[in-house]
Amino acid sequence: MDIKGKVVLITGGAGGIGRSLAKRFLAGGATVVLWDLAEASLAAAKKALDPSGARVFTDALDITDRAKVAEAAARVRREVGEVDILDNNAGIVVGGDFLSVSEESLAQTTAVNVDAVMWCTRAFLPSMIERGSGHLIMMASAAGLLGVPGMAAYSASKHAVIGLAESLRAELRKKGVRGVGMTIVCPSFVNTGMFA
Repeated sequence: MDIKGKVVLITGGAGGIGRSLAKRFLAGGATVVLWDLAEASLAAAKKALDPSGARVFTDALDITDRAKVAEAAARVRREVGEVDILDNNAGIVVGGDFLSVSEESLAQTTAVNVDAVMWCTRAFLPSMIERGSGHLIMMASAAGLLGVPGMAAYSASKHAVIGLAESLRAELRKKGVRGVGMTIVCPSFVNTGMFA
């Protein structure tokens, strides 16, 4: 895919896989928008990735809040342009046997790993369909393909991401939508600190 001149938005973009992908997209000539909760990490990522400040834009944002996602999406359109590639990368993992994990942690896992993916996708997919151009990256996990002891909520949330992506792909095909691609990524354990 030729990404030169494209606008790429990466959720959870301040560190780990998101930041690494931002570096790759920048090297390919794209403009990158990073969304993340961690304001200080966002500032550090921007400084490291784009010292000139011309091709990396950041927004400290809670993507589990659909109203805030809609507001931030409108800001991106005004200040940067239409998003060509959306990387639904943000995610959290809470380890522990299912019954030992707090209800708050279970709810947060679903909010970040599933609900936020839907809010972000709904914010940008209609424009991609209208333009006949765009790409969705759905960051799932190998844990979304099989059950993992001690990670039941995480595994369930990543199964949901795969189900959402496969269903969306089928819906787009059924509607005859052309030019909008979908990539589902299922990494195993990654040395980003998330699984420490």
